[in-house]
Amino acid sequence: MRSKLRNRVIMLSLLGFVGSQVAFGQEYVVTRLDMGPDVFSFGASHINNYGQIVGTWTHADTFEIHGFVHDGEMRDLGLGMYPRAISDDGFITGNNAGGEAFLYDPNTDSFSPLGTLGGVTSVGNGVNDLGEAAGESDMAGTTPNRAFLYTGGAMIDLGTPTNIGTLVTDYTKANGLNDAGLVVGEALVGFGGERWAIPFVYDSSDPGATMLKISGSFVSGSAWALNELGHVAGWKSDNEDFWGHAFLHDGITMTDLGTIPGKAHTIATAVNNLDVVVGQAFGEWVWADWCQCNVWTNNIKRAFIYSNSQILDLNTMIPDDETGELTIPLGINDSGKILTPLGGEIVVLSPIVTADPNDDGHVDLADFASFVDCLAGADADPAPASSMHPAECIRLVDFDRDYDVDTADFARLQVWMTDPGRVLGSVAYTGTATGDIHVTATGTETGFQYHAIIAGPGPFTIDLWRTDDYEVSAFLDSNGNGVREAGEPWAPAMTNPIHVQGKGGLVENILVDLGPYALEGLVAYEDATPAPGVTISVQGPTVASTSTGADGTYFLADLLGGDYIVSPSDPIRYFYPFDAAVQLVGQDVAGVDFETHDLPTGEVDGETMGLVAAVDLQNYSISIDVAGNMIVVYVYADTTYSGFATMLEEVTLGHVIEAQFYTPSNLAVHIDTDPAG
Repeated sequence: MRSKLRNRVIMLSLLGFVGSQVAFGQEYVVTRLDMGPDVFSFGASHINNYGQIVGTWTHADTFEIHGFVHDGEMRDLGLGMYPRAISDDGFITGNNAGGEAFLYDPNTDSFSPLGTLGGVTSVGNGVNDLGEAAGESDMAGTTPNRAFLYTGGAMIDLGTPTNIGTLVTDYTKANGLNDAGLVVGEALVGFGGERWAIPFVYDSSDPGATMLKISGSFVSGSAWALNELGHVAGWKSDNEDFWGHAFLHDGITMTDLGTIPGKAHTIATAVNNLDVVVGQAFGEWVWADWCQCNVWTNNIKRAFIYSNSQILDLNTMIPDDETGELTIPLGINDSGKILTPLGGEIVVLSPIVTADPNDDGHVDLADFASFVDCLAGADADPAPASSMHPAECIRLVDFDRDYDVDTADFARLQVWMTDPGRVLGSVAYTGTATGDIHVTATGTETGFQYHAIIAGPGPFTIDLWRTDDYEVSAFLDSNGNGVREAGEPWAPAMTNPIHVQGKGGLVENILVDLGPYALEGLVAYEDATPAPGVTISVQGPTVASTSTGADGTYFLADLLGGDYIVSPSDPIRYFYPFDAAVQLVGQDVAGVDFETHDLPTGEVDGETMGLVAAVDLQNYSISIDVAGNMIVVYVYADTTYSGFATMLEEVTLGHVIEAQFYTPSNLAVHIDTDPAG
């Protein structure tokens, strides 16, 4: 008989990772799960913040497949159960042998089938502490699968993306769900026989919620995971036919995580609440004996970890005597534990962290308590006995990180236990929103954060217990939930980090301006004649638009801080540049100007053929080498492309193209990248 699942904190204070991020040179201890004598083989799928792991195991005698949860020991979830995710409070979702999604409730030790959206099968891929689940389900008839959210005892169809224009949606699939009710996943969209995936987000807390394509610059991709901050990890590509790179999206900005040496592509599989991302890297040229040549393969995978704007090969962080390679991490929790296959086994990587054993931001006597508990082989109840080697315990008090414990460590400890560093400053805000203002100092090396909350604009004080360079950011919490969200006044991190030495270090007069801000500029013809009536739109933390006046100028006020794209539009004109990227941080911005031209009428005047020498995306122009003579052909937004290119950024340097254009202004109306076409 199964016992009720219990939440356990497994050595979080001992391992000292909470609140910190991965640093270059991080090392991990590899732990193999004790599954018991009846287990022939097993696979895992997810790990939560209490170190609980779910997956499936195969019986050594009957070869029947069961579900399990491992929280220090393997606990059977029953025959034919396939768990895929577990929340911090122990709710579990997945599917049963009949192909129907289920929800396990740890409060009643019971399973509930979730049904379908009218079809035969369903599967739960994400679960939260409210007992809600998300996944995908068959629909009635031949309708493709749809993403669902199970909440309030009912399965809800999340629909299809509403911000993809005229694209047709095929299936949708939910991959993740957080406690705030955000659901992420992928939708298959496209025209005719061409289909490609895009990542979506669905905010169930919004009464009028619809599925939305995640913002960012990409053509295809998928959202695989998210954290409690609403930050999303997955992959994206600039071409629907190819894999690209992993990304991390903070609700406003999509960051390309790049790749590790020797690999072309990356996919993020999990992200924790510290924005530490793990995933797989793949794609490389390898030598093949059968053809005595290099061949491209995507089958050789290596695990990566991303933190503090740095992506690293996870294989370089485990002991040299470990056999096999890390390929596809399955999950990471806030204590930094990584669930992953290694050499045909499922293991847990636990980070070895020094300098602050319980990682509460203070080096004090509580750290020595963790050290003593470690040596004694026990931690605070109810966590299990420590399994760390005494040498690993000693490293907990290696405060200067020189791999020995001596008087220098106690000298460093004395400094840290005396006076903190301190930042004094003030927050300015001239808008109408009200609420507490959260000010955060983030270490650029350690990633450690210290906070202050003030009731409104005015002075703030932040004590810093670690020597580092810090960046200061702030937001006004207008809805009182303690999390920065789109639409709330925000000042991103300062561009020039402050430096605090440690003992008694003081930095004063730090000004953080929450705005709101103003943006202005001019739209005029080549001869400086003003262009009135042009629509100017801004997309960013604030979405707004206005029109140029009789003198060609425009002005937009009450804009939140952040990154914006400014775009002019007019049915009878085209513009250079096509749009402009602007950052509103700490001050208003003027001089965002555009040059305009009237769209020509009539027939094409000329054409030429030559080699592409340069492509200027910002100014929508192509330089063409025609028999040794260089001409510049400008392109406007409605230009038609043919051959191998469907957009300007796909025009290849050195390729032969044909350009048809109006000779008075060299304005291109047609670019053909296939001269034979």
